[in-house]
Amino acid sequence: MELILYIISGAAGSGKTVHAETLVGENNPLESDKFSGIYNDEGLYVVENQKASHDWNYEQFAIAIGEKKTPIAMSNTSMERRNYQRYIDLAIANGYVVKKINVEGTLFPDGSPSRSVHKVPQYIVDKTVCKYEPYVHQIRKPWHSNAPLKDTKGKRVLRLLDRDKTLVFNPDGGMVTLEKMMQIPGITKKVTQWKADGDLIATISNQAGIVAKHKTIDELFEEAKLLQSCFPIDLQLYCPNWEGDECLVYMEQSQKFRQLKRTADRQSFRKPQAGMIEYAMHDYFSYGYEEVEMIGNGREDYLAALAANIPYRHIHDVLYPS
Repeated sequence: MELILYIISGAAGSGKTVHAETLVGENNPLESDKFSGIYNDEGLYVVENQKASHDWNYEQFAIAIGEKKTPIAMSNTSMERRNYQRYIDLAIANGYVVKKINVEGTLFPDGSPSRSVHKVPQYIVDKTVCKYEPYVHQIRKPWHSNAPLKDTKGKRVLRLLDRDKTLVFNPDGGMVTLEKMMQIPGITKKVTQWKADGDLIATISNQAGIVAKHKTIDELFEEAKLLQSCFPIDLQLYCPNWEGDECLVYMEQSQKFRQLKRTADRQSFRKPQAGMIEYAMHDYFSYGYEEVEMIGNGREDYLAALAANIPYRHIHDVLYPS
């Protein structure tokens, strides 16, 4: 008997529960919203109980996995990978086949669309939709570099670096902004030395916060100017959307971003695909280097390096080599 887990994600009112019930039949789909106390007597969501509801839901899920129930459907909102990755990891470890489904909406036979049964305001629904992340399975221990540092003495190296949590970070946690941008300790000295050795420095950064309206392109441009004042960078590349069909290019003394559009023969600009890396390697630098490496802090950087067939090193290994 095949063990199956359905991870069904979608905004409030998109029809996740209906879809889950269709797939699992009499088995009740697992949802954090079924936690007693997550809604008050007036039917309003109690934010203070959110963590407890998700912990409870995971406990129910673990019990179902332990009992080898199949099929199982987990139908939380789950718009970001961090919301559901632990469910997938536990299921795979126990021999389940995982099927990830994103529900964008449901139309009933009379043509009417589904609505949130919990009366979630539309602006919350819209905000949730902006957080959707396409699924990429998490690589185990992505912080481990996949290649040792080569002897690059006397060679010109193209160093491709992620931006956030590799060059700079937000000391309060969360998204890096113009007001909250600090340099990673030790990275300035490292980049300055690379540049003195004649290396080429480029940043390769996803910035989907733009399409999610967490920041504007003008704000990102000001961040790029600030970053340029902190580091001797030859090229800054940013992918501002989920689709990866656009890339924003910044170079020293730029007056505005130059916009690139993805062509059919190119990978998506958005990491974990390698479109930005390909542009930096082949178009902009025109092979004016002898070695190349990607330096980052997580799975998107690791996978993008694999997609470009170049070495990857985690920033920790760069700053604190063993």
